[in-house]
Amino acid sequence: MSDIGLDAPAPRPRRARFSFTAWRNRRVSSPAFQSWASRNPFTRGTARREGEEIFDLVAGFLHSQVLAAVIELGLLRDMLEVPQAVEELAQRHHVPVDRMVVLLQAATALGLLQRRRRGYVTSRKGAALLGVPGLDAMIAHHGTLYKDMADPVAFFRGETDPGLARFGPMFSGRGLRSTRVARRFTRI
Repeated sequence: MSDIGLDAPAPRPRRARFSFTAWRNRRVSSPAFQSWASRNPFTRGTARREGEEIFDLVAGFLHSQVLAAVIELGLLRDMLEVPQAVEELAQRHHVPVDRMVVLLQAATALGLLQRRRRGYVTSRKGAALLGVPGLDAMIAHHGTLYKDMADPVAFFRGETDPGLARFGPMFSGRGLRSTRVARRFTRI
């Protein structure tokens, strides 16, 4: 047996360089730091704002489901000009009153509706949504998108057959190649 290389000095381990990003992320991911930041007058505003943004990410699925229900039922158009009573809306759309209340409250929280003394009416944001050509059709595709995303990891690995791809280039993974294609999809 040869002893070649046994006497050679071992390579020196690389000294890790300081990484501000790594240091920051360790701090921010610490529950103790988060608690401190929410109490500190200098960081409280940032902690609150970022906390709200994180909540919006988590609640995004619920928000889009409420939006889809409001569009599918035609509630924004129903209440575009005149406030509607909950009971009227529930009867017209075959939704139990208690569930219609939940939907209307959720749509109000999203800023799509406004509560009035005699019921609910479409808000300025809800009216603006109706004015964007093709947006209601895009929202109507949410059901297909959620079926595609039932297993998001498999979807992003390319292990599924996405149903939205059948709706054209916007959803096929190739993306929009031109404004002309975007206009055709949205019927502008």
